[in-house]
Amino acid sequence: MVDTGSRSEPGLQGCESERLHLSGEIQPFGALLRLDPDGQVSHASANCGAVLGIPPEALLGQIPGPLLGGLVGLDELTPLGGFPILRTKAFTAHGDALDLAVSPSGEGLLLEFEPTGDFSGTHSLKLKSLEAIHLLHSPTVREQPNASFQILTETIADLTGYGRVLIYRFADDWSGEVVAETLRRPMQSYQGLHFPAADIPVIARDLYTLNRQRYIRDALAGSVPILGCDPADGAPDQTFGDLRSVSPMHLTYLGNMGVRASFSASILMRGKLWGLIACHHPEPKPLSLDVRQQLVKIARDFSVGLLVYIASIHLKFIDGIQREVRTMLDSAGHLDLTQGLVRCQDRFLALVGADSAAILTDDSVIRLGDAPATDDLALIDHWFDSQDGKGFASTAHLAAQIPEAETFRAQASGVIALRVRLAWLSGSSLRLFWFRREWPHLVQWAGDPTKPGGSGGVLTPRQSFTTWSELARGRARPWELPDLLAAKTLRACLCSLKVPAA
Repeated sequence: MVDTGSRSEPGLQGCESERLHLSGEIQPFGALLRLDPDGQVSHASANCGAVLGIPPEALLGQIPGPLLGGLVGLDELTPLGGFPILRTKAFTAHGDALDLAVSPSGEGLLLEFEPTGDFSGTHSLKLKSLEAIHLLHSPTVREQPNASFQILTETIADLTGYGRVLIYRFADDWSGEVVAETLRRPMQSYQGLHFPAADIPVIARDLYTLNRQRYIRDALAGSVPILGCDPADGAPDQTFGDLRSVSPMHLTYLGNMGVRASFSASILMRGKLWGLIACHHPEPKPLSLDVRQQLVKIARDFSVGLLVYIASIHLKFIDGIQREVRTMLDSAGHLDLTQGLVRCQDRFLALVGADSAAILTDDSVIRLGDAPATDDLALIDHWFDSQDGKGFASTAHLAAQIPEAETFRAQASGVIALRVRLAWLSGSSLRLFWFRREWPHLVQWAGDPTKPGGSGGVLTPRQSFTTWSELARGRARPWELPDLLAAKTLRACLCSLKVPAA
């Protein structure tokens, strides 16, 4: 069977090589100006005449304010409070209202203009955004997040009219799972399906972390080139822009999905990309700048609510875990510490739901249960020593970290590792390892993840999203939050011991 945790990304290597933020093109529903540090236009999109009423040749090298009726000044255009985007209003030379988004572009500024429009009920969007995240702020049962995920997709679908709205959660290996979905049009359902990491490549994930939204009004609309004062200057940086053109690889991907328009908002947890709120539609879908900003705010509030929920789980479990750890250490207290842990090994394993364990010092190895052999433990110890985790590491897919672990995956496909330095133990480092056996289980993928597509040697996004089942091997049952919290609590309690157990 194919190992689901070690996916290569053959189908989208072309996308990885693309410099998406330097595409040199925009989507045609707006116009772009890039100002240099002196406030002069260094770049202008070729459609400025149609959108702004002034051709790009007349804007290049000029200060745009006077040309746009004097209503756009450099003082207004400085992003405020360190936030990279400023939303304001502007006007064409003929007095037509425009929505304006301002963001940094290298040492200059990016100005993106769109015709003003309210294509969805912004007022109701503001009100219902609170309803969509309410349950996450005050969770009361373990199933609470799943219910909130579903409410969120339903609310956004109702407010925006997108045919499919889903929440996509990333796994540790950057594959993803659709954890909630609402359909308002006859589109394929992806509820509960997994997608390989290749479907959202590293370069795209990095952009989602920096810019919390991505909007594609019409995937078939083509693109507009950006012109520069000096061709040697190259394309402007559009990392924080809204109008950035769409990668040809992604356009093919959307076409294979039957999607014509999309909007995605990033869900960040402690600065890391946790997932996406993704909206799809089979036809072009106008969505105003103001509404898109409200959707980004919903995603941000959702992230905060999710953090609050996780913090409440910490508080709920920590007291009970501390009592269990203290009871275990008290049971071991009249013996040498390592021997005491051996004596209460049932409690030691149950603390994190492990199948086996090992206790290592600089001069001893103790195996509990069906733990890997001593030579294999040395490999795991060496890997742990290379981790920058401040004395803690965990994985449910050890073979992805240590290829040699494939040979003992039946005993140890997952591990939690702790390091404790005890001064009274002659400066020795105590390493504790818990292991979980391999957990063969059926995974439902949206299409065969081993076949991205392509023919004749040309690599393209995969063409089929038909549900494809696979028996996943080489993985353990995932470590849950209470397991990780229990291990860290034990480490804290051991560090607090002042004298050896006697």
